Amino acid sequence: LVELQHELIVYLPDNSPYVRIPVVVEVQNVSTAPATITIDTIDFRTRKVDNIVVNKSLRWEGKLRYIDLVIPAGQVMSLPFLVIATQCGVFDLNHFVVKVLDEGGNMVEKKMEIQSFVNIQREQSVVMV
Repeated sequence: LVELQHELIVYLPDNSPYVRIPVVVEVQNVSTAPATITIDTIDFRTRKVDNIVVNKSLRWEGKLRYIDLVIPAGQVMSLPFLVIATQCGVFDLNHFVVKVLDEGGNMVEKKMEIQSFVNIQREQSVVMV
């Protein structure tokens, strides 16, 4: 089982061209045996919305991949990532590939059919009169 944790609403400051969004991927091993996993980020520009627009306002920063992590049976592992946003909008942050080592020694991709949206809004400046 995989869950993404992040703020639902993030404010892009008026005085900054970007905002950082911490994202935590929580992976739970529901098996009775240890599980070996690999998690990779997917470049936000590779997925198209309605097959027309390519998202160029989000990018990953810092660690992009965790390789061969062993999660004990019944345990949860939290993995931190960081997104940089340069424009306002509503974006799905589920841009990950999760692979699990099967009994035959092969890494098998698991479907992450969840959506995890963040709403990035412009920070409103207060003007004193």
